[in-house]
Amino acid sequence: MKYIDLKESSFLLFSLLFSLLLVGVSFSYPEDSSEFPRFLSLVLLGLSLAMSVASVRSGRLKEGKGSSFRALAERMKIPAAVFLGVSLYVASIEIFGFYSSTPVFMAGGMFAAGSRRYGTIALTTLLFLALVYALFSYSLGLRLPGGIVFE
Repeated sequence: MKYIDLKESSFLLFSLLFSLLLVGVSFSYPEDSSEFPRFLSLVLLGLSLAMSVASVRSGRLKEGKGSSFRALAERMKIPAAVFLGVSLYVASIEIFGFYSSTPVFMAGGMFAAGSRRYGTIALTTLLFLALVYALFSYSLGLRLPGGIVFE
């Protein structure tokens, strides 16, 4: 009995849908600033289509190992948690600002990765924020997002 490899087919479907979404968004930009986003999104769409065609031709989608949905869901826990964490971080920058959100995100990421040395986590976070401040705010004179709460 032949199975569809859920992992590969899910990735291909996601990459095609994401590429199509980016192409649609890139064509909504003003004409004078949309050349590069259009080019990149069309290249991504072309690569997604090429990967899909290569997978179908090689037979990988027809002769998978018979991955069950439960096994796929189990393997997707960590990537889903990372995606959720980064999404929450990006959303929190809009609300709380860069300098308030980044320490929480960095410390949470290091803690989730297994680091339990709180001093190292705090020092690394502070050094990173100092470097970002020195490069962007002090040297270049750029303002990083302050967020809705602190502006």
